[in-house]
Amino acid sequence: MSGALVAAVARTVPWRVVGAGAVVGLLVVGVPRLSTTLDEWLGLNLLRAAALVLASD
Repeated sequence: MSGALVAAVARTVPWRVVGAGAVVGLLVVGVPRLSTTLDEWLGLNLLRAAALVLASD
């Protein structure tokens, strides 16, 4: 029963949108970290922003 449910949910999830959110989240964190040196507090807030971007899909 659970295998059929997982398959049905996997078919209905918009995977392109989830993938795009993951890429944008990584860019939110990665680009500032590569371009400048950041302190730990700003890095933590960037990770939180990336989690919000992924969760908003």
